[in-house]
Amino acid sequence: MALLIYVDDIVLVSNNTSACHEFKEYLNACFSIKDFDPLKYFLGIELLVDQRGCSLASANTCLKSLMNVASQALNIVLLQWRRIINSHWLLE
Repeated sequence: MALLIYVDDIVLVSNNTSACHEFKEYLNACFSIKDFDPLKYFLGIELLVDQRGCSLASANTCLKSLMNVASQALNIVLLQWRRIINSHWLLE
C-alpha cells in the first residue's frame, strides 16, 4: 500500500482492495474525509487507466509536445514551399 499526501489531498494505492477499504474507514473515523474514487486528476496530472495498466499525463506537457510537433511539421512544409517558389522563380 502507498499513501501520497499533498496539503489536504490523499491518494491511496494498493493491490489489496480490502486493505484500502479498511484504511479509508480508519481515516474516516479519525477525520472527516471524502472519497472521490476513482482517481482521475492529482496536482494537475491526469491518471489514464486502460486494460494494459495506468499512466500519467500532464495536459500542459501533452499540449507542449503537440505544439512542438505541429511547429516542426509547419517548418518542414514552409521550407518545401520556399524551395518550390524559389525554383519556380529561377525557371522564369
